[in-house]
Amino acid sequence: MNTLKRFLPLAGLAVLLVLSLHSSPASARKSKKDKDATASTTTTTTTSTKDSKSSSTSTSTVDLNTASQKELEALPGIGASKAKKIISARPYGSVAELSKAGISKKTIEKITPLVNVSAGGQVVANTEKAADATAKAGKKAGKKAGEMAKDAGEEVKDAGQTTGKAARNAGNTVSSATAGASGMVWVNMDTKVYHYSGDRWYGKTKNGKYMSEKDAMAAGCRASKQKVSDK
Repeated sequence: MNTLKRFLPLAGLAVLLVLSLHSSPASARKSKKDKDATASTTTTTTTSTKDSKSSSTSTSTVDLNTASQKELEALPGIGASKAKKIISARPYGSVAELSKAGISKKTIEKITPLVNVSAGGQVVANTEKAADATAKAGKKAGKKAGEMAKDAGEEVKDAGQTTGKAARNAGNTVSSATAGASGMVWVNMDTKVYHYSGDRWYGKTKNGKYMSEKDAMAAGCRASKQKVSDK
């Protein structure tokens, strides 16, 4: 009986040891599985974050109306010089308007998927286009009006000259009639020949004047040989 009491504690220890050895591999395997699952979750999260960043980078585009010079220089075919020209030619209503900044058609086609034009820039660009069109139309209309006014002025001038000539002729006719009635002769000062009233040249030569026949003769002038019907 005493021997049995002595061996009972030893038997209990042996059972616990066996159970411990049996359960240790399972615990180790479970711990390893938990670590692998945690590592897998971390890797998946990291990869997802990288993919998200990559996707965000690939879908973002450069706004031609607001981008900095550095952002523009990062575009293919755009260096510092072209970037400055792009900024100076703002605003843009479309990507195709880069041509006004001296960008070639080939380069525009290359960067089109990488750039965009903000709505505000489109409104400003369209407003400027409308203003330019209005200014050109006004200039054209003003030029047309000026030409019409010039033509009208020339017509008035011609009419005035015609009226003046008619008035002079009328005055000469009156003077001729008056001078003829008083018995005066018309003296051509260039030829020193005087004409009587009824002569075709009476009062008509360019450089002449009315004088009495006595004064004309005293001035060394001679009478015209032109026949006068009523003399």
